[in-house]
Amino acid sequence: MKETTRECLALAEKDLQAAEILLKEQHLANIVMFHCQQCV
Repeated sequence: MKETTRECLALAEKDLQAAEILLKEQHLANIVMFHCQQCV
């Protein structure tokens, strides 16, 4: 796997983790959607 691919996957994992944490706060739903879109 190329280094660039590994870096992108690591960032996607962080976006997913951020979404999971932020999901607990309903008023941050738009930010959760952003992080979900970023990790795809």
